[in-house]
Amino acid sequence: MRASVEDTIPNWGPGLRSMRTTPANTLSTEAYDQLRADVVSGRLPPGTKLTTKGVKERYGIGGSPMREALTRLAADGLLETEGQKGFTVVSASIGELADIGRVRMQLELQALSQAVKRGSVEWEVSVVSQFHRLQHALEAPLTDGDEWEQTHRAFHFALLSGCASPWLMHFCDRIYDQTERYRRLYTSYERIPAKLMHSHKALLNAVLARDLEKTLALTRDHIAYATRQTLADMLAAGVTGDPAAETSIAELPGLGLILSLKL
Repeated sequence: MRASVEDTIPNWGPGLRSMRTTPANTLSTEAYDQLRADVVSGRLPPGTKLTTKGVKERYGIGGSPMREALTRLAADGLLETEGQKGFTVVSASIGELADIGRVRMQLELQALSQAVKRGSVEWEVSVVSQFHRLQHALEAPLTDGDEWEQTHRAFHFALLSGCASPWLMHFCDRIYDQTERYRRLYTSYERIPAKLMHSHKALLNAVLARDLEKTLALTRDHIAYATRQTLADMLAAGVTGDPAAETSIAELPGLGLILSLKL
């Protein structure tokens, strides 16, 4: 039997929406999943106006389930409510990117610290399995970001799942949605940098060796590197600069380990 992230965490708390392997069992959940995927992927870009009638026609799901889905996404921070006027996909800014990078780093360092100390053999199997899937995803033509992002997320959440805390995983899931949304709005998927793939391999090796210090150092570097790259992509796309936020991103802790990895 193949190990999955769901097999390695206790069955309490809110659960992981984005890592669910079983089909949605209600129309509301189906509507939520489809809308969330379109917002996070950038298919519904910032500023897009959403009304119950409009999304009902777009997705072919009734008004009541759609209203519930829109309300849940607003609670997740992916939509803004405008009273009787409907909902709008939230904006994007360099200031928010800086905040997302800091919070993601704090949450994932906590989760990985617990995972390295407590992770089971089943957890190790899940991590290795997801890393192999990540490698195979790179071998396929990158026609768009969907497959890469799904496989990339699965690897990171396999790592984090060893923390055995459904609530910590829940908050990691929420902030990762925001990280992915920013990346997919501004990043080209023509190729994945070799340095980034090697950093995943180094992180895998550190985790399997139960080397906590190196695991945390590589995680800091990985998140700092990814946040700075997204910042560079935003500026290249013409997003208005924010000197204070740019400085905050530049000061994210990291030892430059990714840049020093040998290919």
